[in-house]
Formats: sequence, structure tokens, C-alpha cells
Amino acid sequence: MVDIEHVVVLMLENRSFDCMLGRLYPNDPDYRGLTLNESNQVGSALYGVWTDSSITAHDACIPDPDPGEYFTDMNLQLFGAAGRNGQTATMCGFAQSYATQPANGDALAPAAVMHYFTPEQVPVISTLARAFGVCDTWHASAPCQTWPNRFFAHTGTSLGYVDNKTFRIPFDAPSLFRRLEDLNKSWRVYFHDMPNLWLTGDAWTKTFSGHFYFMPSFYNTLLWRKIPG
Repeated sequence: MVDIEHVVVLMLENRSFDCMLGRLYPNDPDYRGLTLNESNQVGSALYGVWTDSSITAHDACIPDPDPGEYFTDMNLQLFGAAGRNGQTATMCGFAQSYATQPANGDALAPAAVMHYFTPEQVPVISTLARAFGVCDTWHASAPCQTWPNRFFAHTGTSLGYVDNKTFRIPFDAPSLFRRLEDLNKSWRVYFHDMPNLWLTGDAWTKTFSGHFYFMPSFYNTLLWRKIPG
């Protein structure tokens, strides 16, 4: 048994598992990636998953603009026009949802949201995925915008909020960092612009000074410890 000294949580902007890692292990029956038989229907047109051998700056940004991320958008994406109604998600509404998003007054091409990358096109995340464990059915805590999910990561709840605008600041659910403090466990938050934890009530009322560092400090720590990176 190996003792675990540190747990590092790397939080990135959202991309779907299928888009980034769907073809990492194409011949493994236990890996729930893309079979290339997946498709969405919009009207009478069928849009299957696809990729391109090129990886230009334009290709790297597909889909542009982003898909809709409101709760109503994601309900359509996951369950289709019929909505949830207690049914299992069919994942049938992504193309339909994307076609209705505003883009300079014109409808967007539904096929854009069905695009995926090959492992060779995203070598960094593919290498990391092969070196560590990958959860192929790990979903967002809430099918909605970014901030509610960030608060889920910090506190285990969004308190029922499903968008970026209506929740109260400071966010008053107790954070896991309060738990760490109560147990005298060490922790740090590394960030590049503003740590989300600063918006929690714990960060306003608890003594959290000395726990926040810019990202270069994390890289220097890796070099000092000679951790392969």
C-alpha cells in the first residue's frame, strides 16, 4: 500500500468527455467512449459524430460559439424536446439545442456540436488520461452553468441555484476547506485570476489567509519536489 501525501484537484473549463477523450480506447469494451454510431436528429436531418484530420485554430474552437449552458438548454440536450418527465437521458437533443442558439442572427450548424477530437489532436490531456484513472461516467453535479458547479466542488451543493446570476454572495454553504481547517489539515488553492472560494461565506468569516497562491507557485513546487510533469 502506498501512502497518499497530497490530493490535487485540477479544475478546468468544461468540455464533454466524448469530445476530448471519446476515442482514447476505441477497442476497449469497458471504456464508454464513442462508437462512432452516435447521432442526433434535427427535423429530418441526422447528424453523426465526426472529426477532421486537420487541427487548425478554427478546428480547435469547434463549436464556436459555445453550446447553450442554461438549465433549460441542458434539459433539451439531455432529454430532447419531450423533456425529462422522469425518463432516462437519451442524449438526443444536442444538435437541436445548438441549432437554436443565437449567432449573429443566424442559426448555427447543428453538426458543429457533434465534433470530437482524436487522441493525437489533444496529446496533453490524452497522455494524462492514459497515465491516470479516467471516469467515463462522471457528470457535472448540476446540469447548468459554471458557477453552481464550482460551488458544488467547494461546498457539495449549489443550494438549488442553476445559473450564474441569481445566487447570493457570499455563498453561505459551509465549504470543505472549513472542514479541513477544523481537522487541522493543510491545504492550498492555486489560481490564475480569482479563486472561486473567495465568494464563499467561509472565505469572508474564516481565517483563510496564507492558503492562496498564484499558479507559478504550484509549478515551482512540482519542480522542487522533482515530480514528473
